[in-house]
Amino acid sequence: MVISQPPIGEATDAISGGSQAPVDPPVDLPVDPPARRGPVSPAWDRALCLAVLCGFVAWVVAAWWSHAPPDLMSTYIAGQLYRTGEIDALYLGEGASFVTEHPPWQAVLEAQGLVGQVTYPYVYPPLWAVLASAIPASVPAETVFRLSYALGALCIGLSALAAIRLSAPPGPRALWLAGMLAATLVVIEGKLTLHHCQPQIVVGLMILLAMRYAGPVPIMAGAALALAAAIKLYPALLALWWLAERRWRTLGGFALIGGALGWLSLGLAGWPLHEAFLERLEILRGELNGTGLNVNLENLLFQLAHSAQLPRDPQTGALLYFAAPDPLWISVTVPLILLCGLVLIAARWRAGDAVWRSRALFPAALILVSLSLPLGWAHQFLIVLYLIPALARLYVLRLCLGVALAIVVSHSRVLLAPLGQTGLPVMPLLLVGVLSYVGLFFLFALAPGKNRS
Repeated sequence: MVISQPPIGEATDAISGGSQAPVDPPVDLPVDPPARRGPVSPAWDRALCLAVLCGFVAWVVAAWWSHAPPDLMSTYIAGQLYRTGEIDALYLGEGASFVTEHPPWQAVLEAQGLVGQVTYPYVYPPLWAVLASAIPASVPAETVFRLSYALGALCIGLSALAAIRLSAPPGPRALWLAGMLAATLVVIEGKLTLHHCQPQIVVGLMILLAMRYAGPVPIMAGAALALAAAIKLYPALLALWWLAERRWRTLGGFALIGGALGWLSLGLAGWPLHEAFLERLEILRGELNGTGLNVNLENLLFQLAHSAQLPRDPQTGALLYFAAPDPLWISVTVPLILLCGLVLIAARWRAGDAVWRSRALFPAALILVSLSLPLGWAHQFLIVLYLIPALARLYVLRLCLGVALAIVVSHSRVLLAPLGQTGLPVMPLLLVGVLSYVGLFFLFALAPGKNRS
């Protein structure tokens, strides 16, 4: 077992054709119910949504005005290294360990006045380093980060709105939007996302837009998922959803735009950088990152099986960060669990129409994929939380609100920080996260097959 420095959490926060032409079948999409008279007119609702969104963006920019986001910083530095020709330094570092000790990275940090800031390895495709290299060295890093926070907060708000439109919960959208964005500032998934100004923000928005517009604008939906997969590879798995629904034009858009982005990346960055990127992915795939913020099945299974041998704080008995090779039995168990989950989703596929599947089975599939990833960082589940309002349509409003409240309380730093200093056999955030999302998986996957009006 290899013990290395703590990554994200501990360093920042303790815590389914015939022979006809391939066209998409005329299936219903998640559309908004007819406007009803109520305390808030549609026009006022839209105005209030805009006000809430603007307020959220302003709050985020003000709160993180002087913050250097560690994960986003790696992309910024990779861009600067590529611009100066030091491309061999892009994928330095072992696994998910720190890279600030490498001279090329240190030089960029010194030039931008970021010495001492936490920086993580660059683990994204070379395309984004090439694009980031367009940022001139004369533009201060703090300006780049502030603009990124404004755009990131806007994308988070748009993600919440896209999830509301997909879920169509009862009541004014502005009320749901305000509640969801307020919860974002409380739960660890939101705090982690904002702390790192994670590219996952854009990935989440693209996934939701891909689902929302798969029917009305199939090419755009395919392009959105392709963009998400070009940032982080796992969204490509969600194309299987469109295959199951026989959405050929949407799949065509995904393949076309995805292929174009792939060739663009190869054309701009060349094969050697992509080879280095694939080597980095292989390292990450074979390494288990023992941090509470890595919310996935393999991390929980490993900690349960090896709790007594894991490093602990000598004073509190709390588990410390560790890195270890991925055992063979876990490499077999997790895919088997994934297969069982997929069988359940397949068995429930015809329990409802396309609208029902988008509200019930899609969140379940998203949870299943995220829990099965080698690196299932907590921030990847933020869009899952944004889909909880769908429970108001699948079940009743009271259950939806109860689940939302339970998630906000149990995933808040107020609760998790003290638990993190106890001698529990597994990391509290990991345990709470996996149990919560497994529960949500069954709640969505086993939902009644008829939407409530």
